[in-house]
Amino acid sequence: AMRVCERDLTTIMSVHEILDEKSTADRTGNSAQSQTALNVRFVVEVQRLIDDSLALHPFVSFIEDKLSKTVRLGTIFAALGLAGLFAFLARDLVRNKRIQDKQNKELWELAVIAERANDAIILADNDGRVTWVNPAFGRMTGYVRKACGGKSPGSFLQGPETDQRTRRAIARAIRAGRPIKREILNYSNDGRPYWISLSISAVETSDGQPYGFVAISSDISRDVAQREAIKAANQEIAHQSVHDPLTDLPNKRA
Repeated sequence: AMRVCERDLTTIMSVHEILDEKSTADRTGNSAQSQTALNVRFVVEVQRLIDDSLALHPFVSFIEDKLSKTVRLGTIFAALGLAGLFAFLARDLVRNKRIQDKQNKELWELAVIAERANDAIILADNDGRVTWVNPAFGRMTGYVRKACGGKSPGSFLQGPETDQRTRRAIARAIRAGRPIKREILNYSNDGRPYWISLSISAVETSDGQPYGFVAISSDISRDVAQREAIKAANQEIAHQSVHDPLTDLPNKRA
């Protein structure tokens, strides 16, 4: 039966070649053979198809009989196989359910931590646009979640006295997907300047695809003020050690 089918396929390909040649001849008027010769070849090939079809008939009843027996046996084995398949799928579903429950629990815990954290947390997409902020961010900056959604943090948090080199360093790190930690001067919604310690890291999906960025910041204005006060005091001490306290002119030590 397979040999007959193979011969049948070969005949069909030959018929297609004749039809293509006839179509070309009808369209262009040029052909290696006359229309009569093509028609004769076509009739011969069609007759061969008919003969192949008749030759295949004895096999059809045999195949149908074997197929019906196979179906009856297959029904029994299929039932057993389906039972095993359902058992496997059920076990897999239970395992996936446990994994999903664990992941949901971890996500819920992370959400609770983020909501209650004292540090401000920003989630941004790959374009650096804010997608989510926690309540601490609102307390620190004065901006509510809806007001900053879809905006770049630098567009509304940074101002005229923000160090440009720090801004450029942060922008380069974000473009490269590198983590970065910097101190930077920001401005709240009412225009009050404040210093933050800022950490930015890339966020990836489970298959390693870049998802966006997370920025965590804490207010260090008091620490910066203390450092500046100590720096100013040291400078004053150094100045007084080489200047006369009355005239402010350089003394003998200077």
